[in-house]
Amino acid sequence: MERRDCGWSGILTRRGVAVAASALVLGACLVMRVLGAKWYALHGNPDYAVVVLMVRHMLAGVDFPVFFYGQPYMGSLEPAFSALLGLFLGPTPFAVCLGTGLMAFAMVVAVHRLAWRIGGPVAAVAASALCLVGPDGYFHYMASPRGGYALGLLLTTLLLHEAVFFGAEEGDAPGVKARRFLPLGLLVGLSFWNFWLTMPAVGVVCVMLLWRLRLRLFRPSVLACGLLGFFAGSLPWWVWNARHGWQSLGATGASPGVRQSIETAVRLFTERLPALFESPGAPGGTWLGLGVLLVLLALALAAAFPRSGGAASLPLRRLLCACFLFLGAFTAAYALSSFGAINSRRYLLPFVPVFATLAGSGIGVLARAATAPRKTAIGLRAAAGVGILCVVFEVAGRMPDLQHHRRVKTGWHDSARTLASKPELPKEFLADFMHYGVNWATDEEVCAVSPKLYRYAPYFERLENADNPGVLENFRGFDHFLLNTGARSDFIRLPGYRVHFNATPPPFAFGVLPSAGIASMTDSSGRDWKAELTDCNGETIAPLPPAAADPACELTIAFKEPVAVCGLRVIGRARHAMESWGVEGRTDAGGAWRELSGMYRETGYYWSGDRFYYAGIAHRSQKVFPETQVLELRVKMPLHPSCPGVSFETVQILTAAGPRAAFDLAAAARRIQDAGITRVFADRWHARELHRLSGGALWTSRQTVETERNALETVRVPREANVAVVVEDALAAVTHEAFREAGAAAETFSVGGLTVFRLVPETSGAEEKADLMFYSGMLHADRVPALPKTAFAAKASFFGGGLVLRGISDFRRLDAAGSRVAIELAWEVEPGFLFPNNLAVFVHGLDESGRIVCQVDEGLSPDLNPYHERLGTAFSSVHKLSVPAAAEQKPVRLELGLLELGFLPRRAKPDTDLEVDDRRVVLPVSFSDAAPAQARDDLKRKGEKRKGSENAAVDR
Repeated sequence: MERRDCGWSGILTRRGVAVAASALVLGACLVMRVLGAKWYALHGNPDYAVVVLMVRHMLAGVDFPVFFYGQPYMGSLEPAFSALLGLFLGPTPFAVCLGTGLMAFAMVVAVHRLAWRIGGPVAAVAASALCLVGPDGYFHYMASPRGGYALGLLLTTLLLHEAVFFGAEEGDAPGVKARRFLPLGLLVGLSFWNFWLTMPAVGVVCVMLLWRLRLRLFRPSVLACGLLGFFAGSLPWWVWNARHGWQSLGATGASPGVRQSIETAVRLFTERLPALFESPGAPGGTWLGLGVLLVLLALALAAAFPRSGGAASLPLRRLLCACFLFLGAFTAAYALSSFGAINSRRYLLPFVPVFATLAGSGIGVLARAATAPRKTAIGLRAAAGVGILCVVFEVAGRMPDLQHHRRVKTGWHDSARTLASKPELPKEFLADFMHYGVNWATDEEVCAVSPKLYRYAPYFERLENADNPGVLENFRGFDHFLLNTGARSDFIRLPGYRVHFNATPPPFAFGVLPSAGIASMTDSSGRDWKAELTDCNGETIAPLPPAAADPACELTIAFKEPVAVCGLRVIGRARHAMESWGVEGRTDAGGAWRELSGMYRETGYYWSGDRFYYAGIAHRSQKVFPETQVLELRVKMPLHPSCPGVSFETVQILTAAGPRAAFDLAAAARRIQDAGITRVFADRWHARELHRLSGGALWTSRQTVETERNALETVRVPREANVAVVVEDALAAVTHEAFREAGAAAETFSVGGLTVFRLVPETSGAEEKADLMFYSGMLHADRVPALPKTAFAAKASFFGGGLVLRGISDFRRLDAAGSRVAIELAWEVEPGFLFPNNLAVFVHGLDESGRIVCQVDEGLSPDLNPYHERLGTAFSSVHKLSVPAAAEQKPVRLELGLLELGFLPRRAKPDTDLEVDDRRVVLPVSFSDAAPAQARDDLKRKGEKRKGSENAAVDR
């Protein structure tokens, strides 16, 4: 007698009803994806704008990118699918979003298929329903493209399917045919190329297959088919990286340490996953919604381990095993990589289809209770009913979110098109990356990009070659740049945008006051930095400390006699750059200070020739004010309380050099070529124009996309006959001084307002005194700086001799009580050694028993010259120790070491003749050797004495 099933499964046993229910849910999912594409078609997100441009460039045949623009790790398969749709629907934003929406719908179909195979039609319908709307971030990223998130979820689901069923079906008992590994390898290859967040799922597949197939997995035929499929799927990745220096291998960073990884893993479960699934619009709020999801998870666990009929739940147990493996693998990858450092829900989206499949399959297995005893079957079916009610509650609770998605702001699109309709506005703009959508909204008629995040290389070139670009929304404080430099620009307000355009430089030229006219340049402690700030050596810097009573740095510049000045030009170091600065002046040493230039932000902008630029190799800071007669200038730079100070490399005093004259760059280009010069180093605007006017025949130090990657080749001036340095006539004297300090010779001629220095090759065997480097708009004679004389010899080398401790330059008490001491260490960086970014120095004070009684642990991150580091350099580091009172009365041994920070921090091994204790160098000093503290007046008098001897030497 045939047994009838009257449970939940019985309702959908008939094929027609099951198909109808599935079609209804899948149809609703398709409608949601199409509606999402419609709602987000005019979304203003900049990453979405990048995808729109990628699709349009593919359709126009302009470009066929392998990766998301500006990144070497997210593949372009999803945008390529949108481009395929664009062949039929046109290059519209809706077609771009629809490509992502259809990819997301394919993911739902994959979830439906996997759940059906595990738990039947009830499981398929429930799992698909959970993907109908989903969490807020899920719906958003399944409608608004970001490069590959919908594809990533599809690949994750397909990999999960293979983990559950590959090699586990009845026909696979004798063994899996090798050719079946070909599509599996293809799937893994596509995942490797397109979306690295699928790697946890790839790991799950590998573990499940290894457990299921064991040594059969390593048969040559199996490996051959699997690898063939993998390389076929990831072929674009290999081809692109072989041509671009394998940039993908360093595309994502690692966790800084074990503690940070553990904290990230804890936050994943306590904060970020609950935030992913939160549903504030649901009845009862987020906590009730999370409770419903926990009930669904509990039902899946109960269904996987029934009291009887375990064979029917075997696929669910395999799925549960795969899900737990996925959770562990994802947690490890998330915590150990840089993905965990960013609190973004998009990185957690793979959990949505995984959870939906598990929850739906659990409900389906519970509903298929036909083989269970009657009482048990009733309980299981009741549990399935609870699960279905939970699914209905979850889906209904997500429906109010649709109103939020429908109200996507699209007014920016019309505002962007207004930029293109104004004939007085330029077509190129510096703007924050958030305004990247302007490019596609205006069909690329307007180019609005950030020079630091341009994404698409031709946009950088277009911005670089613009004659006078505009600035959108006061990007990086452009108005403060105008106030700092005395420049002007036009300004208008459009709906949605504030626009600066038609910027003009100051109407006069600037000369540089000779260093002989400067008496001193002292910081707030009284230390004189004139030698470091006025020489042509870019390796010497002045680390200005904050004042004792005020979190601000000061630099007081005293002249030998009153002089007319009109500004300052400063070359700083990016690691310790100033945030804002103001300039005051006075006409006598005891007089009152008066403001010459207000306290304005340091913006990163600067003038080069007739154009302003932002950042880059030519960057410098400049203050311009009305010409005034002063005896002293004071530069004030407020600091954040956590900032240790400001580092300057060069400070130039600007003087008025008459009205600004026009440059005849065409004549200069002809004369330079006639002289047989083929390689020119010049300021940013001059280099660009000389390259353009010569038709590309002249190599110039212009800013290009590759400049940052090849900085040393761009700034280092070879001493060859076909090489020239070109500067404005007003900077000729400073450039002559740089050649003199470097011991280099050059032939000079002037043309078109520019002075050309043609290098004279050195005779064979001649020793070069310095490296000629051209950056920040001027020539430098860089050489290893002469550090202060070593007071205590303590030589030790680290990293195979790449970093060398020369000794202790200074060891002094900072207060009369002697409770705080400062130790200054002298270091050398050997040529070819790249200073690591994760290095820390520690000094331990140990008593006779070996117990640490005082210590200092600080990052060793000196302000090295980024263009000279590979050529070798030297620097000092100062570290302050707080000495407990008990340590003053007992012998304390000081030991120094270097710590390489990272996931597993380790001490660097020293190579030294000194005593070594646990990779710590025992320093030949004790607290009794520390010099007594000096009052600030004593330091100032000492600085004035040294300053007087330096001035006498200069006069001689």
